Amino acid sequence: MKKTLKWIFVFTLVLGAFFALSLSSSAYNATLLEGTGMYYSISDGAASIVGADYSIKTAEIPNFINGYPVTSIGDYAFEDCSSLTSVTIPDSVTSIGSYAFSCSSLTSVTIPDSVTSIEFCAFSGCRSLSSVTIGNNVTSIGSEAFSGCTSLESVTIGNNVTSIGMEAFSNCSSLTSVTIPDSVTSIGECAFSGCSSLASVTIPDSVTVVGWYFFQNCSSLESVTIGNGLTGIDEGMFYGCISLKRVTIPYSVTFVFPYAFYGCSSLETVYYTGSRAQWDSITFDSYSDAELLEANLHFTQCEKNGHTKEIIPAVPVTCTQVGLTEGSKCSVCGVIFKAQQTIANKGHSWDSGKVTKTATCTKEGKKVYTCSVCKTTKTKAIAVNDRHDWSDWTKFNGTQHIRFCGYNSTHSEKANHTWDSGKVTKKATYAATGVKTFTCTACGATKTKTIAKLTAPTVAKVGGLTASKTTKSAITLKWKAAKNATKYQVYRSTDNGKTWKKIVTVAKTAYTDKDVKTGANYQYKVRGLHAESKATGAFSAVLKTGTVTAAPTIGKLTSTKSKTATVTWGKVTGAKSYTVYTSTDGKTFKAVKTGVTKTTYTITGLKGGRKVYVKIQAVNAYGAKSEQSAAKSVRVKR
Repeated sequence: MKKTLKWIFVFTLVLGAFFALSLSSSAYNATLLEGTGMYYSISDGAASIVGADYSIKTAEIPNFINGYPVTSIGDYAFEDCSSLTSVTIPDSVTSIGSYAFSCSSLTSVTIPDSVTSIEFCAFSGCRSLSSVTIGNNVTSIGSEAFSGCTSLESVTIGNNVTSIGMEAFSNCSSLTSVTIPDSVTSIGECAFSGCSSLASVTIPDSVTVVGWYFFQNCSSLESVTIGNGLTGIDEGMFYGCISLKRVTIPYSVTFVFPYAFYGCSSLETVYYTGSRAQWDSITFDSYSDAELLEANLHFTQCEKNGHTKEIIPAVPVTCTQVGLTEGSKCSVCGVIFKAQQTIANKGHSWDSGKVTKTATCTKEGKKVYTCSVCKTTKTKAIAVNDRHDWSDWTKFNGTQHIRFCGYNSTHSEKANHTWDSGKVTKKATYAATGVKTFTCTACGATKTKTIAKLTAPTVAKVGGLTASKTTKSAITLKWKAAKNATKYQVYRSTDNGKTWKKIVTVAKTAYTDKDVKTGANYQYKVRGLHAESKATGAFSAVLKTGTVTAAPTIGKLTSTKSKTATVTWGKVTGAKSYTVYTSTDGKTFKAVKTGVTKTTYTITGLKGGRKVYVKIQAVNAYGAKSEQSAAKSVRVKR
């Protein structure tokens, strides 16, 4: 008897183990849905699919089970169901749990609009899955949701998804393209890492957070456009993207973390939407982001080619429609060169009217008014009592005036003000607005309108800056007049252009700088100033010049060899070279050698037995010459 019971117990254990191995891990303590191979549970008035036989091939999940709506596919529900090739998810389901379809053989899946979340590893390891459509009510895609789906070629992401979790599509090696909707605001770490077939991607402006190593080792990725919602490019974002050739970086980016572009050996071109100054302010790691910094950098089209001016046509003002003055802008980037000014419509200017039908005691009359500007007409009835003794019009409020009948003081009528064309009572300046006053032609009421400040003129760039004269103690500058400039600001640098100081503002196109040192080098630049509006133009090209050096002093003049004389002089501060002059009469001197860099020179070819006179002149780096030294003489050896 004991032996029999023992075998029954063993058989029971084996049968239980076999049965357990034939179910997915979440099917325990659940009810079999007859004829489907799926298991369910009921909780809080809703049904959930919690498991399935490992041998299941197709799964058609119903909308209801025993009258309860199926609202979820539980964690691990179809995990390791390696024969499962297709599944129908009804629009009653709102969530798909973790590992729900992990490692199944699904080839495609459509997630209905009813689903709002896809949890952690929901479809991870589905190596046969080639396409996925995610419903429009899904707001989050969990971490590793589609990780390792090596056959996944296309994915349609619903337009309400706001977050894509960490490694959500990592190692989807067949994925060739993906469209990230502009509802997405955050994307987790390594979300598309290892997608080795992905060729191009655009990160929309809505994305403000991106995790590390976002596109790591996407070896086929060639082109990326980064939206202006990001302020930084995180560490390793494009690490190992060996085919990446082009990347567009928005002006919003202020820092690039280390290794963001490490290993991007094919990177050729970087398009940057900001200015040079903005680019230079970005923080880079010069070692790990060398590929980025060595690529060809392109700024906006306007910075490369200059603005393309386009006229904005004027809009005529009518009695009822506001007008606009002519303006101008760049047709490429939209920058406004000349803003259009609003011309307020003045309303109709009605005449005093013409009676077209005389009123009688029993019938109304008609009076037609004509606008003196646009010739529009309006008709007004004349009351049956045409014997009114009307007073003059007086102001009633801001839009109407009123008059009273002399026969019946309780009888009155109102009318809209008829404004004249207005008179400027306070002129607008560059610093303050003006006032235009309009007067009602009927009652004398007034209203005012603000006149916009004057627009500062564009001051042209100063050209033709030269040093017309240099001496030991002064440098005279001249330049060409610049359009719209009423004065000029002169700037000077004494440290080779490192720092600049405004030294004077003048009305003329010339200035003599006397606050200089002998033999010193200076740099100058000038810009135009419209004094009334304080608008300034672009600086001229930098002029490099210097003052004339001091005259040299001859130390020795000797003639020890036949027909030659050797002269030696003291070194002059600021001199780059020296010129040697000779004379036979001590009056008329002629340069015999220029560009001498030493402080000694031997004059040859002289006539022996005669006296020779010698002078030395110093020349600075900009060609300015000193006064000639005092003359010395020596008799030339025969």
